[in-house]
Amino acid sequence: MSDIAAYNSANEYTLYQSLRPDYTAAIATTLAAALQQTAEKRKSQKPKRLSVADFCSGTGTNTKRFAQSVGGIERATFIDTNAQFLAKALTSNIQAEILDVRRQDILTAKFAAEYDLVLSVFAYHHVPDKNKSQYLTIARDCLKPDGTLILTEIYLGTKSLCQRYYDALLDAIPVEKRTAGLEQFLRETAQSTDFEFKVHKQFADAQIQSLGLTIVDEKKIWPTIPMKDLPNDAGTFVQVIKIK
Repeated sequence: MSDIAAYNSANEYTLYQSLRPDYTAAIATTLAAALQQTAEKRKSQKPKRLSVADFCSGTGTNTKRFAQSVGGIERATFIDTNAQFLAKALTSNIQAEILDVRRQDILTAKFAAEYDLVLSVFAYHHVPDKNKSQYLTIARDCLKPDGTLILTEIYLGTKSLCQRYYDALLDAIPVEKRTAGLEQFLRETAQSTDFEFKVHKQFADAQIQSLGLTIVDEKKIWPTIPMKDLPNDAGTFVQVIKIK
């Protein structure tokens, strides 16, 4: 069980994440990037149904929004360890011809190289550092040659930076929305030692390059303005990644 209580309730988790300016902006940018990649692919190929793998998918809302935006997809694969989140995904009417839901640790997953898009949204930091390269290898190996990995991630290299980030995040949320539950969620996330393994951006970028992947686009999502004592390469980023 996670040391972050909200992960035991899909409804609480969804509510608290929806109040975070970093999270909501990152989701919107992730969807925009996925749609741009799809549009570019369809310029050179016949329109076709797409296959999407959603790593640490939660309730599957990101893939659901993508599928709605492109008029349906061929396959949606959700993988997560949280049974409650996956149960919600199963009943959310995702526009996919095949809905493949797997309750398992992503590090034990086996995939064929058949996916056009892999979504990793705030998932990489749940993987212990020693396994992060394995995680990215699994993402790479399930992509088609022209497929895309979108890595949406919070990069914070130290616990002190992590605490500053979440303190600033709470300050950015309107006072009237700062419930006791939300404050607890952000505090537990900042202090987590068994479910949050955030790293420097340079750590992730080096792994990406070493695995034969290349970052073709990236955007810093939050904070949107320089923050005292927070380096420019710390914060939330959306990275569009391809096989070299």
